[in-house]
Amino acid sequence: MTDTKVTAATADQLRSLTEGKDLNQLIEALSLLNSWGIHDPEYLPVLTMLLPSNDREVQRLTLACMLNFARYQVEQFFGLKEYVPVFQSLLTTQPLALDLILALCGPSHELVPHLRTCLARFPEEGCDLVVEFGPVAKDLVPDLINLLEDEDWDTVWADVDALGAIGPDAGKAVPILEQLTRHKSGIVTGRAWVALESITGRPRGDWPRGPRTD
Repeated sequence: MTDTKVTAATADQLRSLTEGKDLNQLIEALSLLNSWGIHDPEYLPVLTMLLPSNDREVQRLTLACMLNFARYQVEQFFGLKEYVPVFQSLLTTQPLALDLILALCGPSHELVPHLRTCLARFPEEGCDLVVEFGPVAKDLVPDLINLLEDEDWDTVWADVDALGAIGPDAGKAVPILEQLTRHKSGIVTGRAWVALESITGRPRGDWPRGPRTD
């Protein structure tokens, strides 16, 4: 038996799939392109053709493929700025639209309500975005403080980093962050130190650290 080698669709093949009627084939092709992180600029014109798709999964995968160009810092990615109005229209239905707007235009106060929605639906990923927003996301401090009660350590770690990125405007989080310097996870305690220094200006080495022994 001869093994069949899996290959990603070329830009021309993807264009043909956009013109065809086999939605499953199109979705499979986009999924493979995304998972492989393919970021050849020749795909961008074809991907923009897919933005008006009525299929939510096609839209999601199209946005995900576009984000690969941002991750790999492909210069042609910034040509997508003309599609920012389209991405804005997708903010309520496609979470990745927020990532694209942020990558293309940077953070803004107008995007914070959508960031709050993302934080509620996808806590860890939302915290990562808060880090990119920095002080612009200061209105989300209460949301982030509530999220610190999450039992998932990875989420708590991401949350602590988000509060640290906001800086002095996250002052209300200081008491619970100080408690987290006694967390069982060394990563969480270390990040709590860094966040406290960012928020208060007090050197990280001045804070207690490590699980309580009493």
